[in-house]
Amino acid sequence: MNKSIKQIREAIIKPKLFVYFILVFCIISGFLKDELGFPSSIFYCLDISSLCLFFCLICYIGKGKKISWVIPKPVLFILILFSLSVIFGVILNYQSLVSTLYGIRTIFRFLLFFISCCCFLDIRDLKTIMNIFFILQILNFFIAMYQYFVLHFHEDSLGGIFGYGNGPVLNIFQGGIVLYFLLLFLTSKKHLLKFFFVCVSSLFVAGLAEEKAFFFYFFIIVIFSFCLTKFYLSKFLMLCFMGLILFVGLNVLSAVNSGDTLSDLFNVEKQISYANNSYGISRINPFSDINYLFFKDDPGLYLFGFGLGNCEFSASSNLEFYHAYSYTNYNFFSHAYLLLSTGYLGYILFSLFILVSGLYGLFRKEKNIYSIFSFTFSIILIISMSFAPSLIINQGYLCYFFLSVFCISYKIELKKRSSKNNGNYTKSFAMYSISAQA
Repeated sequence: MNKSIKQIREAIIKPKLFVYFILVFCIISGFLKDELGFPSSIFYCLDISSLCLFFCLICYIGKGKKISWVIPKPVLFILILFSLSVIFGVILNYQSLVSTLYGIRTIFRFLLFFISCCCFLDIRDLKTIMNIFFILQILNFFIAMYQYFVLHFHEDSLGGIFGYGNGPVLNIFQGGIVLYFLLLFLTSKKHLLKFFFVCVSSLFVAGLAEEKAFFFYFFIIVIFSFCLTKFYLSKFLMLCFMGLILFVGLNVLSAVNSGDTLSDLFNVEKQISYANNSYGISRINPFSDINYLFFKDDPGLYLFGFGLGNCEFSASSNLEFYHAYSYTNYNFFSHAYLLLSTGYLGYILFSLFILVSGLYGLFRKEKNIYSIFSFTFSIILIISMSFAPSLIINQGYLCYFFLSVFCISYKIELKKRSSKNNGNYTKSFAMYSISAQA
């Protein structure tokens, strides 16, 4: 009887269900708040789910399983170094327990989620989640049409399924599904209609929302996807098609944007000037601004920043620092927040975590769509640190899920290697590996 109850409980409370919930809820939560009038407190559902995942990870380790079995050791080593540097920075600049806890919430809930994705998901989950994302993209497209043609929203106020605004995570979401379905089509020549819809709808929504960054991401996705996959003649035709829909999307962007013409969008000098001067801190080169405005040649601040939690911008945290420096808009960009909170040491380690998570799979003997996906997306995330706060806001879970894609697929290689070592590499597992990567 007790065994049956335990089996039922384990079937209902599966850790991966919390991962599924977080991914879907972080996408629709903005719509629930802005369009349907739900209170802002619904975002705490994400924190509660993250806390549940934390306890699931403790149980996972308690069962004798090691995180190093599912996460490449270089990635895990960098995460440990980052955590140590953050701890030292907090000790050096400690102000209050509440501020520290909010700082931990801002960064470490996402790192916890990254580890949870690696531990609890497999290839079949990846395929399921991407298909869920495809359905959500259909809803996103029609919601964006409603916001533009009925509510007359445009530019930064239009966010599709993410609610009003929220362009940074809209870009991440659309970039992830475009990259996935493009790679799927290039490697297997399957899901052409899905790929076509995702590309066209994403560019159209990005144009209506005036998300210039997405067009840059789209260009990077196309270049890396075509360069890192096997060449065949029809790829040239596909490249022409991608160039055509990109041009159409840019025309949509130019038509709805009152500030820039199409020629302005291709004016590199003007776009760089906008990135450097439109906010209090430069998007492209924040280092000199932060050194001058904040660190003021203090070696301790250079290395460890002001300490995690002391630069928070959440309404429930200590806002003394934010009120003093909000005019710089440091909370608009991931790179500025990380530099101020963790210093150059933390910023470099965090950037290395992203890059190594993407690069590790690319240098394996057998590259697949998942290693190419993670590498390309790690480049997008590094760039996004200069454009948006995607890595530190509530919907940032999407970034870390997409980054974990190779680590999730890495399990197949580890299982295969383990089975070979034990002499039990069966035909059934080989068939599972092939079908999972299809």
